[in-house]
Amino acid sequence: MYGLIRTYGRAMVGSWYRVEAHGEALPEQGAMILYANHNGGLVDGGLMWFLTRRQLRFIAKYTLLKMPLLGLLIRAAGTIPVYRKKDKVDTSLNQSSFAAIDAALLAGEAIVLYPEGEGGTEPFVRPFKTGTARMALSALAASGSPLDLQLVPVGITYEDQDRYRSVLHATVGKAVRLDDLAEGDAQPATVARATARIQAALRALLPEHESRDQVAASRLAAELVPARGRTLQERMRAVVTGLARLREAAPARAARLQEELQRCAQELRGLGLRGGDLQEPPTWGEALVAAPTALLSGALRLAVHAVWAPAYWPARTVAKRFAPADKVVTFTLIGSSFAGVLWAAGAAAWAGSAAGGAAAASALLVLGAAWWLAGYAREAWDASLVTLRTRLFWGSRLAPVRARVDALRAQVTRRSEAQARLLRRQATT
Repeated sequence: MYGLIRTYGRAMVGSWYRVEAHGEALPEQGAMILYANHNGGLVDGGLMWFLTRRQLRFIAKYTLLKMPLLGLLIRAAGTIPVYRKKDKVDTSLNQSSFAAIDAALLAGEAIVLYPEGEGGTEPFVRPFKTGTARMALSALAASGSPLDLQLVPVGITYEDQDRYRSVLHATVGKAVRLDDLAEGDAQPATVARATARIQAALRALLPEHESRDQVAASRLAAELVPARGRTLQERMRAVVTGLARLREAAPARAARLQEELQRCAQELRGLGLRGGDLQEPPTWGEALVAAPTALLSGALRLAVHAVWAPAYWPARTVAKRFAPADKVVTFTLIGSSFAGVLWAAGAAAWAGSAAGGAAAASALLVLGAAWWLAGYAREAWDASLVTLRTRLFWGSRLAPVRARVDALRAQVTRRSEAQARLLRRQATT
């Protein structure tokens, strides 16, 4: 059953996002607590199945396990519930949950949890609850012999959370150990030190911002600076650090740079472009290839929408109307997947009653092919439109934007190189 649930979770997340994993390799065996920031509802859980083939046991609030149908799947995956005061349940039941977590870790299993507790859309790591540290210290204390327990942080970043086929980044950090804190009782001061340590490890993986307005600005700057083998997320972290230092040294200059980055990022978004799209124009040959690609992928998108509209659009509409901002995609995927099963079964039954078993099989084949091709059609559509826009408007509408972007590229590159020199000097002293 677990394998089917894992396949379902991966399919749902992978159907909406392009998942990119970076960083350290996860331990293939041994006790592990995998923890991450929490900004995407159940998508954050499905993402973990892209990082390892190990069986994972999730820690989730009890109310999730009570949900119709979804709760059955969550229970079947071996999820361990936690009971919160805000849910008006008996929190003394957490004793059995902690006992189950101890047993799982002592057996060398892998636990997944989200120490912020609640989901949210803030562009920074929210204060950790103490549960993660208490779970780890409890397992270390319960072990009769030294327990090789690794706490592995995963930084999750959505490039454009609500956008279909956008990139979802998962950055795996170095394992944190709490062996030195496990000698005595888990006093509040010890738990606080452990919590601070594991939170610092996660924050080191993420480009944190004071407000959402700053996210687009730092992403544009990261797209403009030389990569030097770094991922976009690593460059964004460097940009955030550099801007923070500039604000300390020259607040007025930092404010002007931030404002110009935000203005350019907003204008580029309105054009459907990114900073990296303006480095050099596509050739006319590439534009000639992009034109029929846009037509074909656009026609395929219309066909996919027509085939799956009865399952997708009601779920999407309800999700956008009633779901919290960080859970819109989660509600869309779960709702459309359950509705999709009913729609496919109904379509196959109708086709079978009208024209026999071959027609029913054909209906299922068409629906399956449409679902599989949807992502490829969207990616081809987006890429071809970028090529056409940049080629057709390079010397006209894009000229003033390119001039500002080029000026920003020169400025952030100078600051990036200066920061790199400073870091090298610090490393040698």
